[in-house]
Amino acid sequence: GRLDEARTACDRAIDLQPDLPNGYWARGLIGMSSGRLDAAIADYGRALEAAPQRYDLRLQLGWLYLDVGAQPLARAAFE
Repeated sequence: GRLDEARTACDRAIDLQPDLPNGYWARGLIGMSSGRLDAAIADYGRALEAAPQRYDLRLQLGWLYLDVGAQPLARAAFE
């Protein structure tokens, strides 16, 4: 329930190691938890830029695309 504090911690992690995906991924989870799916999608995209081999992130992004009705993007993520 302390999403603002969690987001601050993620921002700090990103500042310290911007080339690692986990700060962006965690911020994406916060976006999902707060109903900000657009922010979650953006952060998942940043996480995948940092770690394109992370298929778990790609699958989660696909589910987010389905949640917002973007079936072609979801299909691309799942492929």
